[in-house]
Amino acid sequence: MTATMRSEAYEGGASSLTAELDTAFRLAAEAGPKSDKGARAMGLLGQVAHAADALGIISVNDRLDEISTPSLRVLLIPSMQSYLENASVISENEDRMRARKNHVQASIGAARLFFTVMRRYEVLPMAVRALLQPHMQPDGAEAMVRNQAERRMVKIQSHKLERAVQQQLDAFRQASRAKTRANASAPSDVFFDLLVVPGAEEGEEESDEVRAMDGDVPPVRTLRAYLLGLCVLHALRSASLLDSAQQEWELLEHMPPPASDPSPTEAKDDTWRLDSHWFSKTSGPLLSETGKPLRPFVITPAADKRAQMQAAVFRPSHRLPTMSIDEYLAEEERRGNIIPRGHGEEPTPREQRTTTAEMDGTRDAEEAEEEARQEAIYWDTYKEQHRRGEGNTMNRG
Repeated sequence: MTATMRSEAYEGGASSLTAELDTAFRLAAEAGPKSDKGARAMGLLGQVAHAADALGIISVNDRLDEISTPSLRVLLIPSMQSYLENASVISENEDRMRARKNHVQASIGAARLFFTVMRRYEVLPMAVRALLQPHMQPDGAEAMVRNQAERRMVKIQSHKLERAVQQQLDAFRQASRAKTRANASAPSDVFFDLLVVPGAEEGEEESDEVRAMDGDVPPVRTLRAYLLGLCVLHALRSASLLDSAQQEWELLEHMPPPASDPSPTEAKDDTWRLDSHWFSKTSGPLLSETGKPLRPFVITPAADKRAQMQAAVFRPSHRLPTMSIDEYLAEEERRGNIIPRGHGEEPTPREQRTTTAEMDGTRDAEEAEEEARQEAIYWDTYKEQHRRGEGNTMNRG
Protein backbone atom coordinates (compact mmCIF):
# COMPACT_ATOMS: atom_id res chain seq x y z
CA MET A 1 0.00 0.00 0.00
CA THR A 2 1.47 3.34 -1.08
CA ALA A 3 1.54 6.46 1.07
CA THR A 4 -1.25 8.01 -1.03
CA MET A 5 -3.50 4.96 -0.60
CA ARG A 6 -2.83 4.92 3.14
CA SER A 7 -3.71 8.60 3.34
CA GLU A 8 -6.96 7.93 1.49
CA ALA A 9 -7.73 5.06 3.87
CA TYR A 10 -7.12 7.32 6.81
CA GLU A 11 -9.21 10.17 5.44
CA GLY A 12 -11.88 7.88 4.01
CA GLY A 13 -12.99 6.44 7.32
CA ALA A 14 -15.60 9.19 7.74
CA SER A 15 -13.00 11.02 9.80
CA SER A 16 -13.45 8.27 12.38
CA LEU A 17 -9.82 7.86 13.41
CA THR A 18 -9.18 11.61 13.46
CA ALA A 19 -12.36 12.25 15.45
CA GLU A 20 -11.64 9.45 17.92
CA LEU A 21 -8.06 10.62 18.38
CA ASP A 22 -9.21 14.19 18.94
CA THR A 23 -11.80 12.96 21.45
CA ALA A 24 -9.13 10.99 23.30
CA PHE A 25 -6.87 14.06 23.56
CA ARG A 26 -9.76 16.19 24.81
CA LEU A 27 -10.65 13.59 27.44
CA ALA A 28 -7.02 13.54 28.53
CA ALA A 29 -7.08 17.31 28.94
CA GLU A 30 -10.18 17.06 31.15
CA ALA A 31 -9.05 14.00 33.13
CA GLY A 32 -8.96 14.46 36.88
CA PRO A 33 -8.61 12.40 40.07
CA LYS A 34 -12.39 12.10 40.46
CA SER A 35 -13.29 11.26 36.86
CA ASP A 36 -12.91 8.29 34.59
CA LYS A 37 -11.96 10.37 31.54
CA GLY A 38 -8.34 9.28 31.79
CA ALA A 39 -9.30 5.60 31.47
CA ARG A 40 -11.68 6.39 28.60
CA ALA A 41 -8.93 8.33 26.84
CA MET A 42 -6.54 5.40 27.25
CA GLY A 43 -9.13 3.07 25.72
CA LEU A 44 -9.69 5.34 22.72
CA LEU A 45 -5.94 5.76 22.16
CA GLY A 46 -5.51 1.99 22.15
CA GLN A 47 -8.33 1.54 19.64
CA VAL A 48 -6.97 4.23 17.30
CA ALA A 49 -3.45 2.81 17.50
CA HIS A 50 -4.76 -0.69 16.70
CA ALA A 51 -6.87 0.56 13.79
CA ALA A 52 -4.02 2.68 12.38
CA ASP A 53 -1.69 -0.30 12.55
CA ALA A 54 -4.26 -2.57 10.88
CA LEU A 55 -4.83 -0.07 8.07
CA GLY A 56 -1.10 0.55 7.68
CA ILE A 57 -1.55 4.31 7.96
CA ILE A 58 2.20 4.72 8.51
CA SER A 59 4.79 2.22 7.30
CA VAL A 60 8.17 1.66 8.88
CA ASN A 61 9.70 2.32 5.45
CA ASP A 62 8.07 5.73 5.02
CA ARG A 63 10.01 8.95 5.12
CA LEU A 64 8.61 11.96 6.92
CA ASP A 65 7.65 13.69 3.64
CA GLU A 66 5.71 10.55 2.62
CA ILE A 67 3.47 10.73 5.71
CA SER A 68 0.29 12.70 5.08
CA THR A 69 -0.53 15.69 7.27
CA PRO A 70 -3.53 14.01 9.03
CA SER A 71 -1.43 10.90 9.67
CA LEU A 72 1.10 12.91 11.68
CA ARG A 73 -1.37 12.93 14.55
CA VAL A 74 -0.91 9.15 14.96
CA LEU A 75 2.73 9.74 15.92
CA LEU A 76 1.60 11.47 19.12
CA ILE A 77 -0.30 8.47 20.53
CA PRO A 78 2.62 6.96 22.57
CA SER A 79 3.39 10.36 24.12
CA MET A 80 -0.19 10.80 25.31
CA GLN A 81 -0.28 7.22 26.59
CA SER A 82 2.86 7.92 28.63
CA TYR A 83 1.27 11.07 30.06
CA LEU A 84 -1.95 9.28 31.02
CA GLU A 85 -0.16 6.31 32.56
CA ASN A 86 1.91 8.63 34.74
CA ALA A 87 -1.20 10.56 35.81
CA SER A 88 -3.35 7.46 36.45
CA VAL A 89 -5.41 7.43 39.63
CA ILE A 90 -5.19 4.37 41.88
CA SER A 91 -8.43 3.19 43.46
CA GLU A 92 -8.68 2.47 47.17
CA ASN A 93 -9.16 -1.28 46.80
CA GLU A 94 -5.90 -1.72 44.81
CA ASP A 95 -2.44 -2.50 46.08
CA ARG A 96 -1.07 1.04 45.81
CA MET A 97 2.59 0.07 45.61
CA ARG A 98 2.10 -2.57 42.93
CA ALA A 99 -0.37 -0.46 40.94
CA ARG A 100 1.92 2.58 40.95
CA LYS A 101 4.88 0.49 39.80
CA ASN A 102 2.79 -0.86 36.92
CA HIS A 103 1.72 2.64 35.85
CA VAL A 104 5.26 4.03 36.07
CA GLN A 105 6.66 1.09 34.10
CA ALA A 106 3.97 1.50 31.42
CA SER A 107 4.65 5.25 31.25
CA ILE A 108 8.38 4.66 30.75
CA GLY A 109 7.70 2.10 28.01
CA ALA A 110 5.30 4.40 26.14
CA ALA A 111 7.74 7.34 26.34
CA ARG A 112 10.58 5.21 24.97
CA LEU A 113 8.31 4.02 22.13
CA PHE A 114 7.49 7.65 21.31
CA PHE A 115 11.18 8.58 21.04
CA THR A 116 11.76 5.48 18.90
CA VAL A 117 9.09 6.72 16.49
CA MET A 118 10.56 10.23 16.51
CA ARG A 119 14.01 8.81 15.71
CA ARG A 120 12.76 6.40 13.03
CA TYR A 121 10.98 9.09 10.97
CA GLU A 122 13.40 11.91 11.89
CA VAL A 123 10.51 14.11 12.97
CA LEU A 124 12.48 16.29 15.35
CA PRO A 125 14.86 19.03 14.17
CA MET A 126 18.57 18.48 14.60
CA ALA A 127 18.80 21.01 17.44
CA VAL A 128 16.06 19.23 19.40
CA ARG A 129 17.62 15.83 18.80
CA ALA A 130 20.95 17.11 20.14
CA LEU A 131 19.20 18.60 23.16
CA LEU A 132 17.40 15.31 23.91
CA GLN A 133 20.38 13.15 22.96
CA PRO A 134 20.11 10.67 25.91
CA HIS A 135 16.56 9.77 24.85
CA MET A 136 17.23 9.68 21.11
CA GLN A 137 19.81 6.88 21.22
CA PRO A 138 18.96 3.60 19.46
CA ASP A 139 18.25 0.57 21.62
CA GLY A 140 21.45 -0.76 23.10
CA ALA A 141 23.50 2.37 22.35
CA GLU A 142 25.21 4.12 25.21
CA ALA A 143 23.89 7.60 25.91
CA MET A 144 26.25 10.50 26.41
CA VAL A 145 26.91 10.97 30.12
CA ARG A 146 26.37 14.57 31.21
CA ASN A 147 27.63 16.14 34.36
CA GLN A 148 25.51 18.18 36.73
CA ALA A 149 26.28 21.52 35.05
CA GLU A 150 25.43 20.17 31.60
CA ARG A 151 22.18 18.64 32.83
CA ARG A 152 21.20 21.95 34.38
CA MET A 153 21.99 23.83 31.15
CA VAL A 154 20.01 21.29 29.08
CA LYS A 155 17.06 21.67 31.41
CA ILE A 156 17.12 25.46 31.05
CA GLN A 157 17.40 25.26 27.25
CA SER A 158 14.57 22.72 27.08
CA HIS A 159 12.33 24.96 29.16
CA LYS A 160 13.04 27.99 26.97
CA LEU A 161 12.48 26.00 23.78
CA GLU A 162 9.26 24.50 25.11
CA ARG A 163 7.90 27.94 25.98
CA ALA A 164 8.84 29.34 22.56
CA VAL A 165 7.26 26.41 20.67
CA GLN A 166 4.12 26.62 22.78
CA GLN A 167 3.73 30.34 22.04
CA GLN A 168 4.04 29.76 18.28
CA LEU A 169 1.54 26.90 18.34
CA ASP A 170 -0.91 28.90 20.45
CA ALA A 171 -0.78 31.81 18.04
CA PHE A 172 -1.40 29.59 15.01
CA ARG A 173 -4.26 27.57 16.52
CA GLN A 174 -6.05 30.67 17.75
CA ALA A 175 -5.86 32.20 14.29
CA SER A 176 -7.04 28.96 12.66
CA ARG A 177 -9.99 28.53 15.01
CA ALA A 178 -10.95 32.18 14.69
CA LYS A 179 -11.51 31.63 10.95
CA THR A 180 -14.04 28.85 11.62
CA ARG A 181 -15.37 30.34 14.89
CA ALA A 182 -14.53 27.11 16.73
CA ASN A 183 -12.27 28.69 19.34
CA ALA A 184 -14.69 28.02 22.21
CA SER A 185 -14.21 24.24 21.99
CA ALA A 186 -10.40 24.31 21.99
CA PRO A 187 -8.48 22.72 24.91
CA SER A 188 -6.82 25.25 27.16
CA ASP A 189 -3.38 23.64 26.73
CA VAL A 190 -2.01 23.36 23.20
CA PHE A 191 -0.39 20.07 24.29
CA PHE A 192 -3.85 18.42 23.94
CA ASP A 193 -5.02 20.29 20.81
CA LEU A 194 -4.72 18.34 17.54
CA LEU A 195 -6.40 21.24 15.70
CA VAL A 196 -9.20 19.16 14.21
CA VAL A 197 -11.34 22.02 12.88
CA PRO A 198 -14.33 21.41 10.58
CA GLY A 199 -13.59 22.82 7.16
CA ALA A 200 -9.86 23.18 7.77
CA GLU A 201 -7.54 22.15 4.97
CA GLU A 202 -6.10 18.70 5.63
CA GLY A 203 -4.09 18.31 2.47
CA GLU A 204 -0.39 17.74 1.97
CA GLU A 205 1.10 21.02 3.17
CA GLU A 206 4.83 20.92 2.66
CA SER A 207 6.74 22.93 5.25
CA ASP A 208 10.21 22.59 6.69
CA GLU A 209 9.90 25.57 9.02
CA VAL A 210 9.97 23.61 12.26
CA ARG A 211 12.46 21.03 11.00
CA ALA A 212 14.99 23.78 10.24
CA MET A 213 14.91 24.98 13.82
CA ASP A 214 18.35 26.02 15.07
CA GLY A 215 17.46 27.64 18.37
CA ASP A 216 14.97 30.32 17.27
CA VAL A 217 11.45 29.12 16.60
CA PRO A 218 10.10 30.34 13.25
CA PRO A 219 6.42 31.26 12.91
CA VAL A 220 4.05 28.38 12.19
CA ARG A 221 1.99 29.11 9.09
CA THR A 222 0.60 25.73 7.97
CA LEU A 223 -1.22 22.84 9.57
CA ARG A 224 1.66 20.48 8.80
CA ALA A 225 4.12 22.85 10.49
CA TYR A 226 1.73 23.03 13.46
CA LEU A 227 1.64 19.23 13.85
CA LEU A 228 5.42 18.97 13.49
CA GLY A 229 5.78 21.65 16.15
CA LEU A 230 3.34 19.72 18.33
CA CYS A 231 5.65 16.71 18.01
CA VAL A 232 8.51 18.89 19.28
CA LEU A 233 6.39 20.03 22.24
CA HIS A 234 5.45 16.44 23.08
CA ALA A 235 9.09 15.37 22.82
CA LEU A 236 10.23 18.06 25.26
CA ARG A 237 7.53 17.21 27.80
CA SER A 238 7.97 13.47 27.36
CA ALA A 239 11.71 13.82 28.05
CA SER A 240 10.99 15.60 31.34
CA LEU A 241 8.32 13.04 32.24
CA LEU A 242 10.64 10.14 31.38
CA ASP A 243 13.41 11.47 33.62
CA SER A 244 10.98 11.86 36.54
CA ALA A 245 9.43 8.44 35.94
CA GLN A 246 12.83 6.73 35.89
CA GLN A 247 13.79 8.37 39.19
CA GLU A 248 10.45 7.32 40.70
CA TRP A 249 10.95 3.77 39.44
CA GLU A 250 14.31 3.55 41.20
CA LEU A 251 12.71 4.74 44.45
CA LEU A 252 9.87 2.24 44.11
CA GLU A 253 12.31 -0.59 43.40
CA HIS A 254 14.34 0.12 46.54
CA MET A 255 11.35 0.84 48.77
CA PRO A 256 10.90 -1.87 51.43
CA PRO A 257 7.71 -3.93 51.23
CA PRO A 258 4.90 -3.02 53.63
CA ALA A 259 5.21 -4.59 57.03
CA SER A 260 3.06 -7.69 57.39
CA ASP A 261 1.33 -8.86 60.54
CA PRO A 262 3.72 -10.78 62.77
CA SER A 263 3.31 -14.52 62.96
CA PRO A 264 1.70 -15.84 66.15
CA THR A 265 4.69 -18.13 66.59
CA GLU A 266 7.17 -15.28 66.71
CA ALA A 267 8.66 -14.52 70.09
CA LYS A 268 7.35 -11.34 71.72
CA ASP A 269 8.19 -9.34 74.80
CA ASP A 270 4.71 -9.11 76.32
CA THR A 271 5.86 -8.46 79.86
CA TRP A 272 4.11 -5.11 80.05
CA ARG A 273 1.00 -6.09 78.12
CA LEU A 274 -2.35 -6.64 79.77
CA ASP A 275 -3.18 -9.90 78.00
CA SER A 276 -5.91 -12.36 78.80
CA HIS A 277 -3.54 -14.87 80.40
CA TRP A 278 -3.03 -12.40 83.25
CA PHE A 279 -6.56 -12.99 84.45
CA SER A 280 -5.80 -16.63 85.04
CA LYS A 281 -3.56 -15.56 87.95
CA THR A 282 -5.73 -15.05 91.02
CA SER A 283 -3.07 -15.27 93.71
CA GLY A 284 0.56 -14.41 94.35
CA PRO A 285 2.45 -11.09 94.50
CA LEU A 286 1.24 -8.17 92.41
CA LEU A 287 4.71 -6.80 91.56
CA SER A 288 7.93 -8.59 90.66
CA GLU A 289 11.30 -7.79 92.20
CA THR A 290 12.04 -5.47 89.27
CA GLY A 291 8.77 -3.57 89.69
CA LYS A 292 6.86 -5.11 86.76
CA PRO A 293 3.19 -5.94 87.42
CA LEU A 294 2.48 -9.66 87.53
CA ARG A 295 -1.30 -9.30 87.34
CA PRO A 296 -3.81 -6.46 87.08
CA PHE A 297 -4.58 -4.40 90.15
CA VAL A 298 -6.15 -1.05 91.01
CA ILE A 299 -4.41 1.64 93.08
CA THR A 300 -6.89 3.10 95.57
CA PRO A 301 -6.55 6.44 97.40
CA ALA A 302 -6.29 4.75 100.81
CA ALA A 303 -6.70 1.37 102.40
CA ASP A 304 -10.10 2.22 103.85
CA LYS A 305 -11.38 3.05 100.35
CA ARG A 306 -10.64 -0.42 99.01
CA ALA A 307 -13.97 -1.94 99.96
CA GLN A 308 -15.83 1.11 98.66
CA MET A 309 -14.03 0.92 95.31
CA GLN A 310 -14.75 -2.77 94.97
CA ALA A 311 -18.41 -2.30 95.75
CA ALA A 312 -18.82 0.65 93.38
CA VAL A 313 -16.89 -0.63 90.39
CA PHE A 314 -16.48 -4.39 90.37
CA ARG A 315 -19.17 -6.98 90.14
CA PRO A 316 -19.16 -10.57 91.45
CA SER A 317 -18.08 -11.89 88.05
CA HIS A 318 -15.10 -9.55 87.69
CA ARG A 319 -12.88 -8.72 90.66
CA LEU A 320 -9.34 -7.40 90.74
CA PRO A 321 -7.01 -7.23 93.73
CA THR A 322 -6.29 -3.74 95.03
CA MET A 323 -3.31 -1.96 96.55
CA SER A 324 -3.48 1.35 98.40
CA ILE A 325 -1.20 4.21 97.41
CA ASP A 326 0.53 4.03 100.79
CA GLU A 327 1.24 0.33 100.30
CA TYR A 328 2.52 0.97 96.79
CA LEU A 329 4.86 3.75 97.97
CA ALA A 330 6.06 1.61 100.86
CA GLU A 331 6.88 -1.21 98.44
CA GLU A 332 8.74 1.19 96.12
CA GLU A 333 10.70 2.62 99.07
CA ARG A 334 11.58 -0.90 100.25
CA ARG A 335 13.05 -1.69 96.79
CA GLY A 336 15.03 1.55 96.84
CA ASN A 337 13.17 3.44 94.10
CA ILE A 338 12.23 6.29 96.48
CA ILE A 339 14.82 8.28 98.40
CA PRO A 340 13.76 8.64 102.05
CA ARG A 341 12.99 12.15 103.11
CA GLY A 342 15.36 13.85 105.64
CA HIS A 343 14.35 15.44 108.93
CA GLY A 344 12.62 18.71 108.22
CA GLU A 345 13.91 20.40 111.44
CA GLU A 346 17.61 20.11 110.52
CA PRO A 347 18.78 23.43 108.98
CA THR A 348 21.36 23.70 106.23
CA PRO A 349 24.91 24.93 107.11
CA ARG A 350 24.19 28.39 105.74
CA GLU A 351 20.92 28.62 107.66
CA GLN A 352 22.75 27.53 110.80
CA ARG A 353 25.39 30.23 110.25
CA THR A 354 22.72 32.92 109.77
CA THR A 355 21.03 31.88 113.00
CA THR A 356 24.34 31.96 114.88
CA ALA A 357 25.19 35.43 113.52
CA GLU A 358 21.98 36.78 115.05
CA MET A 359 23.31 35.97 118.54
CA ASP A 360 24.91 39.37 119.15
CA GLY A 361 27.77 39.67 121.62
CA THR A 362 28.92 36.08 121.37
CA ARG A 363 32.10 34.73 119.91
CA ASP A 364 30.18 32.29 117.70
CA ALA A 365 28.23 35.19 116.21
CA GLU A 366 31.41 37.07 115.39
CA GLU A 367 32.93 33.98 113.74
CA ALA A 368 29.77 33.44 111.73
CA GLU A 369 29.77 37.06 110.56
CA GLU A 370 33.46 36.85 109.63
CA GLU A 371 32.85 33.63 107.70
CA ALA A 372 29.97 35.23 105.80
CA ARG A 373 32.14 38.30 105.04
CA GLN A 374 35.03 36.17 103.77
CA GLU A 375 32.65 34.20 101.57
CA ALA A 376 31.24 37.45 100.10
CA ILE A 377 34.79 38.74 99.42
CA TYR A 378 35.70 35.45 97.73
CA TRP A 379 32.69 35.55 95.41
CA ASP A 380 33.26 39.22 94.55
CA THR A 381 36.86 38.44 93.59
CA TYR A 382 35.77 35.37 91.62
CA LYS A 383 33.20 37.34 89.64
CA GLU A 384 35.79 39.99 88.78
CA GLN A 385 38.25 37.40 87.50
CA HIS A 386 35.77 35.25 85.58
CA ARG A 387 33.24 36.19 82.94
CA ARG A 388 29.59 35.47 83.49
CA GLY A 389 28.82 31.91 82.36
CA GLU A 390 32.46 30.86 82.16
CA GLY A 391 32.85 27.17 82.78
CA ASN A 392 29.28 26.39 81.65
CA THR A 393 30.07 24.97 78.23
CA MET A 394 26.76 23.05 77.85
CA ASN A 395 28.68 19.96 76.71
CA ARG A 396 30.36 21.91 73.90
CA GLY A 397 33.90 21.25 75.12
